[in-house]
Amino acid sequence: MSAPPPSQPAGLDDASWASIENPGAPAAPAAEASPAAPAAPAAPASPVGPGLFDMLHMETKNVFCNPGFFHDGAKFTFHRMVTENLIIGHQISLGASNRPQGYNFTATYLGPKRVSPGEGYPLLMGDIDTSGSLTAKIVHQFRDNIKASFQAQSQGKFWAGAQAEIEYHGADFGTSLKLVNINPLAESGVIVSNYLQSVTERFALGGEFMYKYGGQAQSADLALGGRYKGGSAEKGDRWTACATVSADARLDASYYQKLSPKCMVGTELEVTLPRQEAVATVGVQYMFKQSVFRGQVNTKGEVTGVLFRAINPAVTFVLTGLIDHFSGKSQLGVGLMVEQ
Repeated sequence: MSAPPPSQPAGLDDASWASIENPGAPAAPAAEASPAAPAAPAAPASPVGPGLFDMLHMETKNVFCNPGFFHDGAKFTFHRMVTENLIIGHQISLGASNRPQGYNFTATYLGPKRVSPGEGYPLLMGDIDTSGSLTAKIVHQFRDNIKASFQAQSQGKFWAGAQAEIEYHGADFGTSLKLVNINPLAESGVIVSNYLQSVTERFALGGEFMYKYGGQAQSADLALGGRYKGGSAEKGDRWTACATVSADARLDASYYQKLSPKCMVGTELEVTLPRQEAVATVGVQYMFKQSVFRGQVNTKGEVTGVLFRAINPAVTFVLTGLIDHFSGKSQLGVGLMVEQ
């Protein structure tokens, strides 16, 4: 899809690095791990071609502090490989001010079609909490360049929504189709289709069309965008510039630069003309010998930071902080992730 995330820092094992790149998910095992070590679906290798349109800004997003990292209070996450194909997980959250304290149980099944040691299809994932809210997802790779997924969510006894997606990667293009909350009885839903074409080795152009219908209302939106990659991975000065603009007057521009093997920076500008809003964000990621730090600041007055520290190959300590200087609100969270 998009370009792969920054390389793993020296001294940080594969299991801990996978936990950092996918917080809350089971980590992939280190190469020398025993068969009983935990394994989980790692991010699949980028297919041949430019990737997908909705992943244009992903390199910059990978530098920023993912909202999924943040929690207020304490969080403990434990994952264990029960069999070669089944992984179970437990997560306990305490002292959170923005959501009730609770417990989550997760289960992941890796199918017999193994693309890599930590990636198998079909892939089935489920997560349920003490309120009965359930998230379930199935992913299957029919061929190396064709993948389909389906995800459904419920909140207690109420249905929250569902999404189906299929993507195809050609030699010089990528396309996908999404169906979101399609309800034939209510005649409502959202259909999204996108296409991204490589014009040259470094330059790609594409577009996305969204159609929303339901009741007496219908709406459509068209977005166009492009990406240019400069520098070279061999010299360690790779950079990426992206921009997308939509028919409803929304602009998103981003820039990513790899300053050194250990340091990456990214900046993004989001403009919404109908609401006369604009937000600029600057972020940095720095890799130490046994830890990774991500920090960012935006024009809304928010300063955020995340620190991942690998205590040993099976245990990762997480420290997160967020402060909003305009509203005076703040969050502080500590976490521990254990793989067995």
